[in-house]
Amino acid sequence: MEMELKIAIKKSDYYDYKLYRTYTEMPGIMATMFGVILMAGYLPSKNILWLLIGGLLIISVLLYVNVSGKQDMRKNKSLLSQCTYRMSEEGIVRRVRDVEESSVLWEEIKKAVSTPKSIFLIGEEKVMILPKGNIINLGECIGMISIHVSPDKVKIKP
Repeated sequence: MEMELKIAIKKSDYYDYKLYRTYTEMPGIMATMFGVILMAGYLPSKNILWLLIGGLLIISVLLYVNVSGKQDMRKNKSLLSQCTYRMSEEGIVRRVRDVEESSVLWEEIKKAVSTPKSIFLIGEEKVMILPKGNIINLGECIGMISIHVSPDKVKIKP
């Protein structure tokens, strides 16, 4: 069984991926928790400085996501190009302007997750972003991923 997807990744799709990575990895979680704890320090002391420092820490995490995302897009121009993903029994091939740019075997995928807007196939070194709005047959796509990636690695909601 083979499936071909024509995908146009927008800045908001990439930002969605960066937010997912930031808030599911330890540095982002710790910075946000520390910011909330600092803000909670305002309650007993009524010192506005706690609110300001905690809020600044939380906002700095979001600014980091935004700035690093823009830098990534400047470095890798093909990131936002229209591309085609071909899913087959072996894996996934990404083509930009009919030139094979990258391929990932199903076994190389560490995690397949989703947000309300996108599906991310996270490999050792590569990430494939599949915006749900670009996928005509979402159920078939999720089925294809679920068949080839082990169930403990798949966390996709339609």
